[in-house]
Amino acid sequence: MQTHREEQRQAIIYKALDCVKNGTYESLSIRDFCAEAGFTTGVFYRNFTSKESLMYYCYSLILEERLHAVDVLLSGLPCEEQLTRYGLLLLQISADTMQGKMVFDTNTPDGKFAYEKCHGIAVEKLRHILEQAASHGEMDSASIPLMMDAFYVVIVGVGSYAKQRAVEKPTDEEWKERMIRQLIHGMLERA
Repeated sequence: MQTHREEQRQAIIYKALDCVKNGTYESLSIRDFCAEAGFTTGVFYRNFTSKESLMYYCYSLILEERLHAVDVLLSGLPCEEQLTRYGLLLLQISADTMQGKMVFDTNTPDGKFAYEKCHGIAVEKLRHILEQAASHGEMDSASIPLMMDAFYVVIVGVGSYAKQRAVEKPTDEEWKERMIRQLIHGMLERA
């Protein structure tokens, strides 16, 4: 059973998630946020050190939710398709970050914690996909560490190139998918 303080913390988080998702969080002061949510600034500061710490907490929850949804989307698919779809999801998260929708300032303790938490989940999801592929004979388990590194190089490469191309013209999603598919296919052939 939750204590009163835990209930208050959850109420703050739910309200903040609503504000983050509808784009109003940045424009609200803590006082306005608290007034809109129906609690005092004292309750806020008993649960979070700053507006940024709450924001990072919300971002990590949103990313966690997106990364955990991957399990349902990828269930039963061959390794190559799982890696392609997972790569596209990571690119979308990266694009959201570049567009300022979710930014982790890793120079602050809260930002660093939220980033490391999300990165850890992303790495574990990738490891799970590759271990599953190895258990089904789709690849050699000894190549999992190399494949993890190669996967991130592919995602970073496609994401960086897409960002450069976006200056000239918007990058279409089909192009990103095609590039990821080709690179992952080549990567798996060599594994």
